[in-house]
Amino acid sequence: MGEVVRQLMARALSGDRAYPGIVWPVPTRSMPHITAAAVRRLMWLIAAASVAATGLAELRSSRLQATLLSAVARRAQYGVLPGPSDTIRFPQHGPLNVRYGYTRLPVFLQRLHAAGYATMAQARWSSMLLALDRLHVSPPYQPRVPAGLTLLDRHGDPLYEFRQPRRVFRTFEDIPPVVVNTLLFIENRELLESAHPFDNPAIEVDRFVKAMIDTSLHHLAGTRGLSGGSTLAVQLEKLRHSPRGRTDSIAEKGRQIASASLRAYADGPHTLRARRQLVVDYLNSVPLGAVAGIGEVFGLGDGLAYWFGAEVDRVNALLHRAADPAVDRAALAVAYRQALTLLAAVKKPSAFLTRDAGALDARVDALLAALAADGIIPAWLREAARAARVQPGAAIPPRRRSFVDHKAPDAVRIELASTLGVDLPDLDRLDADVTTPIDAGVTTAVTQALRRFRSCRDAANAGLVGPRLLPAVDCERVLYSFTLYERSASGNRLRVQTDTDDRPLSLNEGSRLELGSTAKLRTLVTYLELVADLHHNLAAMPPDALRMKARSAPDALTRWASAYLAEASDRRLEPMLDAAMNRRYSASPAEMFFTGGGLHQFSNFDPDDDGRVLTVRDAFQRSVNLVFIRLMRDVAEHLGNPQAAAILRDARHPARQPLLRTFVELERARTPAGNDAAWLLTTRHKEAQDRAIRIVLEREAFARLHARWRALGYPFDTLVPSYATAIGSSGDNPAALSRLLGIILNDGVQRPFVRVETIRFGAHTPYDTTLARRTEGARVLQPAIAALVRHELVGVVEKGTGRRLKGGVTIDRGVTLPVGGKTGTGDNRFERGATSRVINRTSTFAFTIGDRFFGTVVAYVPGPAAAQYQFTSALPVQVLKHLLPVLRPLLVEAGRERE
Repeated sequence: MGEVVRQLMARALSGDRAYPGIVWPVPTRSMPHITAAAVRRLMWLIAAASVAATGLAELRSSRLQATLLSAVARRAQYGVLPGPSDTIRFPQHGPLNVRYGYTRLPVFLQRLHAAGYATMAQARWSSMLLALDRLHVSPPYQPRVPAGLTLLDRHGDPLYEFRQPRRVFRTFEDIPPVVVNTLLFIENRELLESAHPFDNPAIEVDRFVKAMIDTSLHHLAGTRGLSGGSTLAVQLEKLRHSPRGRTDSIAEKGRQIASASLRAYADGPHTLRARRQLVVDYLNSVPLGAVAGIGEVFGLGDGLAYWFGAEVDRVNALLHRAADPAVDRAALAVAYRQALTLLAAVKKPSAFLTRDAGALDARVDALLAALAADGIIPAWLREAARAARVQPGAAIPPRRRSFVDHKAPDAVRIELASTLGVDLPDLDRLDADVTTPIDAGVTTAVTQALRRFRSCRDAANAGLVGPRLLPAVDCERVLYSFTLYERSASGNRLRVQTDTDDRPLSLNEGSRLELGSTAKLRTLVTYLELVADLHHNLAAMPPDALRMKARSAPDALTRWASAYLAEASDRRLEPMLDAAMNRRYSASPAEMFFTGGGLHQFSNFDPDDDGRVLTVRDAFQRSVNLVFIRLMRDVAEHLGNPQAAAILRDARHPARQPLLRTFVELERARTPAGNDAAWLLTTRHKEAQDRAIRIVLEREAFARLHARWRALGYPFDTLVPSYATAIGSSGDNPAALSRLLGIILNDGVQRPFVRVETIRFGAHTPYDTTLARRTEGARVLQPAIAALVRHELVGVVEKGTGRRLKGGVTIDRGVTLPVGGKTGTGDNRFERGATSRVINRTSTFAFTIGDRFFGTVVAYVPGPAAAQYQFTSALPVQVLKHLLPVLRPLLVEAGRERE
């Protein structure tokens, strides 16, 4: 028969009907007659035997699949190129993809583009990678473990890092051999056999067959128990990339095997290194439930720390010495049982580690017996570990976080979380690298300096103790906030942000504070805007028409502007703005003002100003309240209803009833139902009606004022409809003042305030995407107004309330940078009748340094304790003076860049 086969294989004969072209040899007595059917059966047997032999050889060596799959993986590549990609694809599911944010990248990119970011670079996928994606096969790349949010400062130094897991094995050699052997015994015993260098770690025949049988029975007969058939490679694939981390179909199992196989051959046909890396990745990534106060736990290292309160380095050191006769056996037994407990809990971590400790102990004891029987651990360790009962749940208590040390990175994180539409814990888990313009070194130095001011002794050494400053005792209640931005063509870059309030609240932007006379800066800018508007409307009119308008205009600003232009030889805007700064107002506190719904009397900070008549310029420099109260009255009248005088004069004016109805609705919304003001609609008491109408008219005027302030960065939805808004009654916050200063320094252009310069998602992964902040700006203030206000801010320092910084700051080579700013003090009290209750006290200096740097310094005392302090804006001015040497490196660097 062997000879026949040999001949059949070697000769091509012809003549048989069933097999044309084949000629059979002539039968002889030594060779029995062979039918065609017998030959066909023989050929099928030969083919089957050949396939079986090839398959058996392939199962033993994996050489063929190593060749094919490594070739596929080699072609399944991606490259990062400038600009957005039209070939990138993002995953739809998978716990790791969700946790790292890859599944949400399309939404993130949409939100970031809307917020002013542009895609600068993105991964391009090869045609093979796209083909695999259509087959739902995951890209064959090595995920980053650990991963999480990283914030880098302007020098590339870490400003903030979140890593999950925190405690990882960096290399295979870092893992104690007894842990490796234990893991393989439980999960994948043949994984690291070096005799088969081409082995596919995703497929172990007996496990594969078991998985197929289990899955088939599950779908056909409704049985349970699908786990247990997967290799470590397939388990990792499931835990990372399958929907909800589960295998819910035969197709999903096939996808897991295909993806894991490609990943194993991503670096070539030899897989021993990849198989060792699987052990590292599994031990670093395996989910181990959640611990109260900690959250989700991943990896053996974090599991030891959070479930047992173990010192992980000590545990690893003990386990590395498992074969050392001199090891502390009792300590080793505890360490080994802790590690084995976590490995045994992997199948049902939440149940085993929190609810079913008895079942977990029984499982660990059974494993100890099996491990000893197989020679993985010695008998003495089996007995010692059995005796060493351990109890999961002794988590390391989270250390109290110092909010003071994290104000700058927290500001970046809060902005990012808001932009992306996620909460802070989810933000921290994203695989994202963020560059910021913050200078971590200078920020730390400023924070340390501000903290020292809690000591009255250090505060005195810094010149902060004395009249209008701090008392000689009890300095620790004062909180400080400091922010510094640097102006550039591409935006206003945040360099320093810190405060000493050890709470999540940011004094810089998370609060509405009465910042006192800093509101005069907003009032001045609005006043000059109105003058510029009047110039635009009136400058082309002939003198006679202007004189007539000066006599008939309904408000003081229009009358002044008309009269000025009628006589002006130079009608350009700049001289008119300068003339507006020289308009004079009384500083007398004797007048009563009907504003804010009633009669009010205001006072000046310095009684010496009470008898003066001052220009707007002098009043701004000296921060004189009554001048700005009267200036605000002119602003409100100009923004108000031009028919106001006629409406109030004529009891039958048609506008009165609509205004009264508006007042009634306002009162119904504000007061209990019993205080209905509807009687005003029919009363004959014109004086009562006039009072209500004046309140409504003032509200309307301040609504228009509020729109102007909002256009320049005012952060709140309402203003107090009162002239007292000019001296701070509507509140503000330091961040908003910084935005206004940025507009002024940028010649009236509102440029982006940059806390995030670039965001890179999924670095060195197929989802690699880098975005950067766009630099477009919008003009919101005329350049002439910005230039004038910059000059007036310097005047406050040279001649007014900021004189402690007179002369500016000298940097390298004798270059002096002028310092400008606006001071303000807010003594916030709740007053009812004769009762007055202190709420807080603030003092602020909104400053500029040269033409590039600006920011705010705030001193703040919350609560009734504020009544003990009498500091004024002299305090934040002195704080800035003390901080100038700390800021000098930034100022010098900017000066050198200019050169």
